Amino acid sequence: MSEWTAHQCAAYRGVSREKWLADVEASLEPKPVSEHMGMPRWDSYEVSVWKRPDEWFNAECAAYHQIAGREWTALVNRGLAPKAARKVGRQQVWNVADVQAFQVPSYPILSIRVPRRDPLEELDGKSEWTAAECAVYLGIPTQAWRADVQQGDAPKPVRSHGAGKYWDPEQVRNYQAQFEANAAKRIAERPLHWRIAALIVDDHYQVGDIFMSEQELCTRLGASRYSVRKALAELEASEILSPAPRGRPRNVRRLPF
Repeated sequence: MSEWTAHQCAAYRGVSREKWLADVEASLEPKPVSEHMGMPRWDSYEVSVWKRPDEWFNAECAAYHQIAGREWTALVNRGLAPKAARKVGRQQVWNVADVQAFQVPSYPILSIRVPRRDPLEELDGKSEWTAAECAVYLGIPTQAWRADVQQGDAPKPVRSHGAGKYWDPEQVRNYQAQFEANAAKRIAERPLHWRIAALIVDDHYQVGDIFMSEQELCTRLGASRYSVRKALAELEASEILSPAPRGRPRNVRRLPF
């Protein structure tokens, strides 16, 4: 068991030694567990997880105001309720006096909306980007960014810290043009039936809609009539498109992907 002096306990709480001892005397803080050369000592773990009588957890704050815990959290996150005073272990605690002085708004709490900043604006001014931030800039999933890095297509991180990796924003910006060119190339290399299925999604077709004609597909995809018919047959077999009787259009039976 690790033990702290009054000075160490006070430093942990961010108060003076006299304030700490006064709070101990008032039973607001834990009692010492031992003495060394006449000086009281406290169990460091007990101090770190001790919740004072004048502090409340999230659930207690919510119960006082007769609202749900998630509503109290929403008020705090949106800057409408008092901020937590500190953490006890992993849980936040609030000063009871602050919570009691707060008045819950009369309008529905969970309907409050706070305008969010553009994610790209939040990247400005940063000297390094995480994998998630690189993915946000490129508009792709984080897993896709990590896969491109692993395959050697994307820039390597400039440094690592623990399990985290960080990239130079300038290198990521330069990579964007290359990424867009590679994306167009990857789409062009896909099988024809996949590209036709992608058109269903990109053109916002819904189930039951009449699909474009074979001639339109030939024009848009730059493919021969024979190749388009073969690809359409695969989509019909997958029940994405309905079979077309001679001279009649096909319908979308289900959405792909």
